[in-house]
Amino acid sequence: MRYIIESHYDLIKENPRLLLLILNELSRQPEQLKILSEKLHVIPEQLFVHLESELQIEIQAGRIRPVSLMDLIVSMVSLNVALFLLMPVAGEVLSLSKSQIETMFEHRRIEHVNIILNNLRLYSGNKQTTYFAGWS
Repeated sequence: MRYIIESHYDLIKENPRLLLLILNELSRQPEQLKILSEKLHVIPEQLFVHLESELQIEIQAGRIRPVSLMDLIVSMVSLNVALFLLMPVAGEVLSLSKSQIETMFEHRRIEHVNIILNNLRLYSGNKQTTYFAGWS
């Protein structure tokens, strides 16, 4: 899981303007999302099947709490994408130097992994867990 989160983060960091391009194009031409999905559906489907299998093995072995793959993906994408969309604004508003921004990016890379991995840990006591099963 750590590798997946870090790889996704690194991909966005290497191509931060790609996020804006995708959001801009899909908001101007929403039909493009359907075309893109039709052309690329096999790649995410194969990846999801593999990841779901790995996730279920870990859940069944009792190493992580029950969680849906969709919850994990939404958490990872939300954390990573939001950082790269918001950091330029935060950097300007807070008058951060390039060095401070880079330090924050590196800190958040580690923190995003910790947040998601800590969320997967089995809870002791009476903490309630939720499980989104809408796309299973």
